[in-house]
Amino acid sequence: MPYPASRKGATVPRWELNERSIRKVRDFLCEPHNSRFGCGSERTVAEYQAYCGLDFAHCRAQEYTLQELEPPNPPADPDWPTVPRPWQITVTLQRALLQPPFLAGDSVWQLSFFDPDGTLLSTKTLTGRDRDTSADEDARLSLTHTFSSARTPVRWHLSASPASRGRPAQIGGDIISADRKGISHSAYIASRVAAADTG
Repeated sequence: MPYPASRKGATVPRWELNERSIRKVRDFLCEPHNSRFGCGSERTVAEYQAYCGLDFAHCRAQEYTLQELEPPNPPADPDWPTVPRPWQITVTLQRALLQPPFLAGDSVWQLSFFDPDGTLLSTKTLTGRDRDTSADEDARLSLTHTFSSARTPVRWHLSASPASRGRPAQIGGDIISADRKGISHSAYIASRVAAADTG
């Protein structure tokens, strides 16, 4: 059980306090306001976002920002956060950790990507004929999918349904910024150039 925290004589689980904090930050980023826990008086949130190339409501960052260049960012089109951009994401699977349904030759794989709100951005169906189940020297399997979206993909999900028998298997997780060998199944943005904002 998580270590409890005391608040005005009451014991509150830390996970509950953490969820409250996340909700408070999310509410502020979606609807900025001036208050003790909101904006200061130096600049507005809109001015800060333009300065550093971020858009909190759409969970987007300009390519200038992603390249870790120093602000202020160069001027961008006002509608840049809502313009679809190409995403190329590679899902890397550890063959030794895959459940049997994934290795069955007649199984159908469903690969999906989601935004921070859990909205489906893109899905791809893979059968034995159009997926590569051969492993590299590190016994890893790679699946690369390219799609366009104005929203940022942050989570991936892969299911395998055998055509013959058995229950489907599922794996998934967060999309990370780069390939990290040695960890379990993962997904990362394969090409920063392909994902570049042009606005």
